[in-house]
Amino acid sequence: MRRIRIASSLIATVLENLDAKGFEPARLKKAEEAMAEADAKKAINETCPWSGKPVHPDALIEHNGHTVGFCSREHRDHFKKALDHFSDAAAKKRGRG
Repeated sequence: MRRIRIASSLIATVLENLDAKGFEPARLKKAEEAMAEADAKKAINETCPWSGKPVHPDALIEHNGHTVGFCSREHRDHFKKALDHFSDAAAKKRGRG
């Protein structure tokens, strides 16, 4: 449902920026940036848990039903790797018990 709202919002923005000559690139870019910023605001945190820097819209991940934000894709991937490591370790421990 969230993706549908985002897509319909993007379509509405594109249509608003369409004129007789076609797309106005500066307005379209501004609309895309606003959408990315809105996605970043959906994160449960405002700063990266690794660096303390502001959350970047390209560095979001879903975890336990929440959107968690990071300052970079590298830090997001670091978090994902840590989650995978702990999940694997827990699975191995359950297998021994």
